[in-house]
Amino acid sequence: MSTRQTAARRIRALDLLERVKRHEMEDELRELARINGKIAETRAQREELDRRLREETRSRDLEVAPYIAGFARAMREQIAGLDGQLEKLAAESRTLDDFVRERYREARTYASVADRLRQEARQEAARREAKDLDEIALTLWQRASAG
Repeated sequence: MSTRQTAARRIRALDLLERVKRHEMEDELRELARINGKIAETRAQREELDRRLREETRSRDLEVAPYIAGFARAMREQIAGLDGQLEKLAAESRTLDDFVRERYREARTYASVADRLRQEARQEAARREAKDLDEIALTLWQRASAG
């Protein structure tokens, strides 16, 4: 197998690896977007519960006074549950974000190596062409000198 064929096979392999990493990155980005959407939704739920807690515990009605403490405790438990979900989702988001960065770095590495190999192949082709042209010129000069 010639050097050119080997270089071409390496370039194709690197291009394939880059595409695989990009697909992995795209899958992880979709999952990251889903998690970030869930974070936004959970934050909105938390803010709504917090707003309801503030509004409904301000009541001055004597009829609801005995129930306010239980209501406030239940709302705080729900808010604490949502805070736990938010922490878990944020950790998942950070992990996926790290994975996405790693996939991008890997894809760029493969692309850079493939680009370098392509450049080397172009330079080698230019050297071969220059050598062939030199041989042609030398042959023409020898014929002209002999004749």
